[in-house]
Order: sequence, then structure tokens, then C-alpha cells
Amino acid sequence: MTIAPSDDVIARGRRAIVRRKRAGDAEDEYRWRSDPDLAHFDASRPVQAPYESYERNWSFDYRFTDMSRRSFAIEDEHGRHIGNVMYYNIDAVQGEAEIGISIGEPHC
Repeated sequence: MTIAPSDDVIARGRRAIVRRKRAGDAEDEYRWRSDPDLAHFDASRPVQAPYESYERNWSFDYRFTDMSRRSFAIEDEHGRHIGNVMYYNIDAVQGEAEIGISIGEPHC
């Protein structure tokens, strides 16, 4: 169990923390995105690429795009990465954006 350092924390609730993503989050996200049931709820297809390919693409996005400012990890009160929250389709003129929340761990 790794508790998020305070400088990684974006928001803290009674039972959950929203924090910046870490390189180690790729493994959890691969597992969740490979799950057909979770993919169905995300209106996507399950990832079928080998982990090494997925991780290479994930790492590229993590380092070279603004993913770190638009996609965050959710941890439970024990420091376990249980899901993600992201915002997208930003409309600065209207002051609007869409938000997505996915919980990948079934028993949290």
C-alpha cells in the first residue's frame, strides 16, 4: 500500500483521495481496460494488446500529453488505486467540461 504524498493530492474526501497519476498506475488501468464488463460500461472495446504495448503507449501519453492535467487516479482510504476521474470536451467560452469517473475495482 502506498499513500499518496500530499503534493500529489488534488482532492481528499472521507473515504477517497483524487491524486495525480503515477507511472505505476498503468498496470491497474490495463487490467481494468482489458475487462469486457468494464469496457461495456465505458462504451468501449476491451484492450487486447499485450501489456508491453499498452504500457508503452500509456507511458508516452503520461509523459508527453496533458493527460496528467486531465486524468487523475482515485485511491480508497487504504491507498489502493481503485479508479480514475477525468475531464474532457472543455468549452472555455461556455465554462463547461464533461467529467468521467470509472471505478475498476469491484470490491472497494
